[in-house]
Amino acid sequence: MSQSTTNNFISINKLTNTRVLLIGGTSGIGFVVARAALEHGANIILSSSNPERLASAISRLKTLYPDPSFTSRITGKAYDLSDESTLETNIISLLDYATSPSIFPNTTPPTTEGKILLNHISYTSGTRPSRVCRRCR
Repeated sequence: MSQSTTNNFISINKLTNTRVLLIGGTSGIGFVVARAALEHGANIILSSSNPERLASAISRLKTLYPDPSFTSRITGKAYDLSDESTLETNIISLLDYATSPSIFPNTTPPTTEGKILLNHISYTSGTRPSRVCRRCR
C-alpha cells in the first residue's frame, strides 16, 4: 500500500492496546464490531449469556484471525444479564473479569487498584437487562 493511500485511513490502529468489552458480541452487528475492533488493534472481551454461542464466536474469530498477534487479543466469558436477581452481581463479575490484568498480560500497566481500565463498552445484545427499562415490559 502506498504512503498516500495509507494516509487516507485515519482510523487504522486507533484502537491499538485498548480494551473493548462487547456484550452481545457473538453474532450480528456485535460480531462485526468485535472483528473491526480486533482488526484495528484492540484487545477484545466478548460476553454472552449463552456459553455455547460465546465459545463458537471466539472460535470463529480465532479461525478468521489465526495469527497469534490476533488470537492473543481475544477472550470472553459468559454472564447472564437478563436475570434481575443476579444482574448486579453478574455485572460486577463481568467488569472485574474485563479489567483484570491477567487476561491480556502484555498490555497497559494496571492502575493502583490493580485493574486495567476499559476503553470502550459495546452493548449489542438482543436481550436487554431487566432493570434497563421497566416501562418496556
